[in-house]
Amino acid sequence: MEQTTRRAPRNNNGNKITYNRLAPRKNDTLVYALGGLGEVGKNMYCIEHEDEIVIIDAGVRFPEENLLGVDYVIPDYSYLVRNKQKRKVLIITHGHEDHIGGIPFLLKSVAIEKIYAPRFAVALINRKLEEKKMLKAVKIEEINEDSVVQTKFFPPSAAGAPTRRPWPSRPSCTRTNVRSTPTSRAFTPRTRAKSRTRGSWMK
Repeated sequence: MEQTTRRAPRNNNGNKITYNRLAPRKNDTLVYALGGLGEVGKNMYCIEHEDEIVIIDAGVRFPEENLLGVDYVIPDYSYLVRNKQKRKVLIITHGHEDHIGGIPFLLKSVAIEKIYAPRFAVALINRKLEEKKMLKAVKIEEINEDSVVQTKFFPPSAAGAPTRRPWPSRPSCTRTNVRSTPTSRAFTPRTRAKSRTRGSWMK
């Protein structure tokens, strides 16, 4: 499966522009996107603290005309692969392909402890994994607006994710003691850990 890459932006002298070069500190909470920013599709966002990574959505993007022979474009999972020793859970907001289409590819790359998803999305995910003969690859738990997903560092609450794909989801944000950082939708994680924004440390 082809993974798209973009050439890093450069200044007038041809030198690569870099951002956020500071490395994260030990107790930082990291919030970052592996896809879905500045594009339609490939939605995938992560909230990381110490040895735990909460992944929100795992979508695909449908290829443009210049990507002949490519069925899907998926996020680059290499950062998650490099941190394979960290515990990972996946929370799905709803059942659009740009939010669940990448799940089989993700499961082939890294171990996911459990997938949390609303009822309709669970049905779609199960069918997708059945087609790939991967039903036993991961545990899937159905959630609704009353569900509480308890993880090691993040006690989030599901925020009423819709079960029908055409419906929009409710907006949400990640709450830390520093700021509120917009994430995907229908999910409101909360943590008391400190937070700083970082970017290029992932490369």
